[in-house]
Amino acid sequence: AELLAAPTDSFVADFVGSARGYQALGFHTADDRLALCNEPTVTVGQQVSQLPVVEGRWILAVGAAKAPLGWVDTGKLVGATITDRDVNLCGTTARRDDPLRELLNSALSSPSGRAVVVDDAGALLGTVTDHDLIEAIRRAKDGRS
Repeated sequence: AELLAAPTDSFVADFVGSARGYQALGFHTADDRLALCNEPTVTVGQQVSQLPVVEGRWILAVGAAKAPLGWVDTGKLVGATITDRDVNLCGTTARRDDPLRELLNSALSSPSGRAVVVDDAGALLGTVTDHDLIEAIRRAKDGRS
């Protein structure tokens, strides 16, 4: 972590590469102040008329045992029920105690901008907004200074 945060010379800086800030997040976990949001969810087969109210246009689809499947764009729904084709599979998940890099990757890969946090069994615990995640990264960075 020290080498990534403060390379000792230009050779070391070139060796560790330009993505060293992102790589350094792999050595830090979120503090207890990173709060999980209670995320509304849908399931494949659910009636569109019964969708929960969400902020924005994305809603998280879950399967058996509340395992996240992906995101549904509520602005593009055309049928009466949620189908597999409605689920955008681009997002990733992370665990609460994963390195900040994994949480950030989950937020960046999500069309909603929210990191999807799961337990060890893969069940949804909640989400973290990109704003809250950046604040956690800032606190981790300030803590190592």
